[in-house]
Amino acid sequence: MPEIQRKATLILLVPLLLLFACQIETDPAGGELYTRNIASPPVTNSKPGEVTGKNEAGEPITTPSTGDPWEIINPAGQTVRIWHPYSDQREDALNHLIADFNRTNIWDIKVITESKDNFTSLYYDVLGVLNTPDSPNIVLAFQDQSSAYHMFYGLADMETLQASPKWGFSQTELDDFYGYILEHDLSSKFNNSRLGFPYFRAINVLYYNEDWLKEIGFENPPSNPEQFKEAACKSVVQPFSKTENNESQGYGITLDASTLINWAFAFGADIFNEDKGEYTFDSEETVLAARFLQELVNRDCATVYNDYPGGQNGFSEGILLFTTGTSSSIPYYKQEIDEKQGFVWNTAALPHLTSNPIQNVYGPSVSILKSNREAELASWLFIKYLTMPDAQEYWAKSTHYYPVRKNTGKVLSDFKLEYPQYSAASEYFVFGKTEPSLPGYDFVRELAAESLAAILKGMDASQILSELTIEANALLMNQNELPLSTIESIPVPGSGK
Repeated sequence: MPEIQRKATLILLVPLLLLFACQIETDPAGGELYTRNIASPPVTNSKPGEVTGKNEAGEPITTPSTGDPWEIINPAGQTVRIWHPYSDQREDALNHLIADFNRTNIWDIKVITESKDNFTSLYYDVLGVLNTPDSPNIVLAFQDQSSAYHMFYGLADMETLQASPKWGFSQTELDDFYGYILEHDLSSKFNNSRLGFPYFRAINVLYYNEDWLKEIGFENPPSNPEQFKEAACKSVVQPFSKTENNESQGYGITLDASTLINWAFAFGADIFNEDKGEYTFDSEETVLAARFLQELVNRDCATVYNDYPGGQNGFSEGILLFTTGTSSSIPYYKQEIDEKQGFVWNTAALPHLTSNPIQNVYGPSVSILKSNREAELASWLFIKYLTMPDAQEYWAKSTHYYPVRKNTGKVLSDFKLEYPQYSAASEYFVFGKTEPSLPGYDFVRELAAESLAAILKGMDASQILSELTIEANALLMNQNELPLSTIESIPVPGSGK
């Protein structure tokens, strides 16, 4: 995701698929773990209402009368294990919500947690126990990771859980979610199978020094690339009055895939064609966005930062007029600015050529791993709880992420008063756009970051992006290899992630 650095490793897919396909384990209660494809619900020849056997308690098992495969499943008394990479305030917030769920749910479901060091160790630990009794029930995963779990037949069927008349969401409830966020966990690679469910997101925004903008003659943040270029270049020759050494670097460019992709979206590009199932980094709009960034560097109106958090420190010191980055960094920007220069600053949409300010919205989701159907349903009920308005409000206030449901925006007024920059960024949430949900996408992001570095060093943008497109599509089409992402940890407070 945008503010998290990523690495990728290639492994052979076919032998591992065969290995996982052959592992049919039993759960502690003696039942087989499901190894069905998540896109296909269990098949039965019995008629609705027909008794098909007895459960362990000797009670009759009947075929659901509604065609809902979850109607007769009883989640009572289940223990749900969730693995996550959180620490500090995020772990505290999750533990608070878990305690509330454990205390209030009517099924006597108990959720317990295990914290991993980071997303990397979490991901590989899950792969090591997938389709075994040691597997957790719920795991946090980015979309490329859940794609890998799916390819190993390790995910439970979240589609029928979501659609269940008894346990799922009503249409009214679904309409309260941002539609494009719900679609983010649907993988076009796997017939739009649901690989996870969202309960928070962040948005990439423009950070700007409002006091400095006014000093150079701008009353409002730039709304298009030409205004942005004019302001960035003007700031270089007219440093901020509060900076200590009279230094100015204009716009701080973080050298990662998100920078290229965010600006590509702002110029109206799609980096993946869903209809054709192929990457399109070589589109005219992406080339124009890349050349725009290249020109800023060539004119010394922008400075390249190799590592995240990029220009956050320079911005807080009054050296940078602009940075771009994640909304979850807002509290860290505020802390640093208050400690240093104390100027007026805010967030806005990236300057854009589109009619609406298309912004990159991202975040991991929660996936249910296969176990027995009672535990899978219990896991779903906890996930559903995380999306309820009260839980959404608490999580947002505790972590500075955005809710995924529209009506929760009304209950965050106190938090928005404390962080007006959070409120400003939320105005563009409705115009969000997500990156592809594809296996190996992390590896593509690595290639995109390398391509951006080459472009900013002066290489031809059209040629570099054409080569990137060819490499990305070759990777996607290769059916014998699966890139497995290794995502570094969410940092400690103060890093801005």
